[in-house]
Amino acid sequence: MTGRQLRLRRLLPPGGGLIVALDHGLFQGQQGGPADPQRIIRKLVSEPVTGLLVSRGLWELLPPDCYPKALLLRVDAATSFPAVPDTVQVTSAACALRLGADGILTMGLFRQGENNNLLRYLGLLTEEAHANGLPAIVELMPGRDSLPMPDALRISAELGFDAAKIFYPPVQDDFAGFSSLIADSPIPIAVAGGEPLAAELKLLELVRGICDAGGRSDFWP
Repeated sequence: MTGRQLRLRRLLPPGGGLIVALDHGLFQGQQGGPADPQRIIRKLVSEPVTGLLVSRGLWELLPPDCYPKALLLRVDAATSFPAVPDTVQVTSAACALRLGADGILTMGLFRQGENNNLLRYLGLLTEEAHANGLPAIVELMPGRDSLPMPDALRISAELGFDAAKIFYPPVQDDFAGFSSLIADSPIPIAVAGGEPLAAELKLLELVRGICDAGGRSDFWP
């Protein structure tokens, strides 16, 4: 097993994992999550979460006792939310390795039509990540003009991504198609949690359904 495979196994363990996403401030500024993320991270250290998703700046503020968690570094950014943004790379895979990351994550906003610049960026990013022994995960954010998700997953696999983060379908009770999407994906799937749920039981049922469908990890919030 290579170092990249070992790191991917830490991020997406075979029995399933829970990664807490704390990278929203990189896109939404002060509105992007808790005002004191360090306090949240300190609380998470003792909780049964398997990993953290953070930006480079927040990474350098992490308390030392959080390092038993798997650490995923966001390497791109944009400030055009709530619109689905085109992102730019702000951190290199080599920097992620120096910081001790287990892997890197970037958005892949595949739209209908021409995606040449995006394809070049994603292809070179996976090449750089793998040269540094790091797995690369692509976040496939849906939009009105997005490619169908099966096509986006296949292209991501062809570009060398080790896994994909996708979003739970808006109609939560219509799970059959989503389950098939996960089962047919050429690369492992981690699922973003989506909108808050009113009942904790519904949340647990959602996570159970994702795991039963073959999802490897969940991202929350």
